[in-house]
Amino acid sequence: MSNKQYLYYAPYFDSLIIQFNYTYIPRHLEECLIFHSGYGISPEMPRSELSNMEFGGLKISEKNLDRYDRFLIDLNKFQIGQVSREKLEERYGDTYWFHVLFIELKPIEIRGQPDYDIS
Repeated sequence: MSNKQYLYYAPYFDSLIIQFNYTYIPRHLEECLIFHSGYGISPEMPRSELSNMEFGGLKISEKNLDRYDRFLIDLNKFQIGQVSREKLEERYGDTYWFHVLFIELKPIEIRGQPDYDIS
């Protein structure tokens, strides 16, 4: 996703955060925002810009930005053989980033009717 596309879709995150009355951005939503912003990969999205952006009046936590920085460092080490996939999973297996890059998602079979309206 390019920086321009990211900025186009960012208001949808605003409405989610406002609709659910969050007082902070849930971690996995933060991880999604960080990952798809291009931060750490694109010079068009420096950390200072991302950390100052607001989503529904809330900012991405510095703690999650720091963790993503460490993930990128470890990902580079993985790519040159200095860190194993298992070590990455141990450190980041609970993150959106790890799942996007390393977990093969497969469709699940839904049995019965959902208990909510999907129309």
